[in-house]
Amino acid sequence: MNYNYFVPNKDAVKKRVNYVSIGVRLGQIKNGRFEPHHNMFTAFGKNFINHIDLDYKDERVSKYLKGDIFDTENEDGFGAIIVNNCALGGYKISKGKLKNFYPKGLRNF
Repeated sequence: MNYNYFVPNKDAVKKRVNYVSIGVRLGQIKNGRFEPHHNMFTAFGKNFINHIDLDYKDERVSKYLKGDIFDTENEDGFGAIIVNNCALGGYKISKGKLKNFYPKGLRNF
């Protein structure tokens, strides 16, 4: 797969500093359209115009973590789920249905 990355500072890469990851995986082009990656949602989620702010006690948080689809009245398009001011992951809304972009390997079954 061919991913696009954002690297914040090329000079920082040259320094002898231990990194878990250099840059943020933004996403990839699939079938002629850009599909965002989970790293982009978690790194920049608070800056998304479309986002849903939830409290950790909200039942939609557990639904989201399980990978469920649920109804919403928000705008169609990509956005981020923000839980207690922390970006949890991403979603895509289409026709009032929130489609989960949380990675399957991280889902809470």
